[in-house]
Amino acid sequence: QQFVAAAESNADGAHAFNLGGPIVAVAEVAAIIMAHRPGVTVTCTDDVLPFPSGCDDAELRRHAPVVYATPLEEGIRATIEAFTRLATSA
Repeated sequence: QQFVAAAESNADGAHAFNLGGPIVAVAEVAAIIMAHRPGVTVTCTDDVLPFPSGCDDAELRRHAPVVYATPLEEGIRATIEAFTRLATSA
């Protein structure tokens, strides 16, 4: 939605924005995947990689009249459903 809204806007120039969003541990993502795929086991460690732990989306919010967001669990569920459909239709 955000990309389409940007493409349809009348903004001048080319912009690049951070999308921001809440910081989530990989263990939480693993737990959501396992909740939506019974019988699947996802393992991970608590190792912290040397990357920034978050992104500031203030610039996006200054330029975009609406900032769309998909809750993490909803996005993971929809992704699993999409891949399941693709896998079963092949």
